[in-house]
Amino acid sequence: MRRFRLTDPAAAEFEGILDFCKAVSPKYAKTLNRELRQRFRLVARYPRLGTPVSHFAPGMRRTSVRDITIYFRDEGGVTVIHHVVQGARDIDAAFFDGAST
Repeated sequence: MRRFRLTDPAAAEFEGILDFCKAVSPKYAKTLNRELRQRFRLVARYPRLGTPVSHFAPGMRRTSVRDITIYFRDEGGVTVIHHVVQGARDIDAAFFDGAST
């Protein structure tokens, strides 16, 4: 079974999104947590899922759950989740510094 891991920035973003949602609706936060974790497992199992966004970093891909975009790539048999971004943030290549190697 392939696995995934979140980078430190992705873990902080993920927790921040859940914390914000908990303040508004604990029930929604629980549902969102489950849906995001399911998607993390899915991209680990199928690392070519999603849309390529190699202009950000080599091999980078993205997929969405509700209004949250997950940026990930396969790194030696492990799917690494680089960012978990809520809403329509303006993302550019500088956002992925450190993910280009």
